[in-house]
Amino acid sequence: MQLQSTRGTLTDQAKAWMVTDEYSLLVDTCVLFDSKLDESRRALSAKVADRCVAIAGALELGDVETVQLELAARVHRVGELYLHESLRNKSFLDMSGAEMGAYRQYPVFSAFRLSDDARVICDVILKHREYCSGRGFLRDERSARVPLAARILCVATEYEELMMYRGNSLERQDTIQRRMRKNAARRYDSKVIDALMLTLVAEHIVHHAG
Repeated sequence: MQLQSTRGTLTDQAKAWMVTDEYSLLVDTCVLFDSKLDESRRALSAKVADRCVAIAGALELGDVETVQLELAARVHRVGELYLHESLRNKSFLDMSGAEMGAYRQYPVFSAFRLSDDARVICDVILKHREYCSGRGFLRDERSARVPLAARILCVATEYEELMMYRGNSLERQDTIQRRMRKNAARRYDSKVIDALMLTLVAEHIVHHAG
């Protein structure tokens, strides 16, 4: 598994951690569960992971935490495999109330499946669909108890899913970005939204420079 977060200069702390048995077991576990995802789910998770690394960079998250975040992003959808088949390839945007009630359990399934050998990222995965409004998937977590890495993963996964299912034109992409920036329902950590917008500006500059 090629990790975006390990390219470039790393701190001595990160280098030391990446030669430990804990890191090796974590990566091996994530590779195993990544292989269980279907092609579309794996591709979306890879996009989310890249977005997480970019946001983490804008927020100056530590190297170790960024590597852990990227690994969590690559496997955060594993729990969807344990949902009913009718929900697996359906966007949460199109679900009925009953379907959404079942879908809300996938972070729990993901964290449970990874709890033995990847405990260091389980809290991020468990809480990555919690909102600052307190109306997230678990409905009992407030942002103060949600790790910053989980708040980053929340923004990244919802942004990339919105772009995948709704961003089929430049106009719609712009609408998605404007709505997320407005953050009217107070779903997202405002610092993370600001960082997301910085990554989008950077992508725009690189695109036009190329």
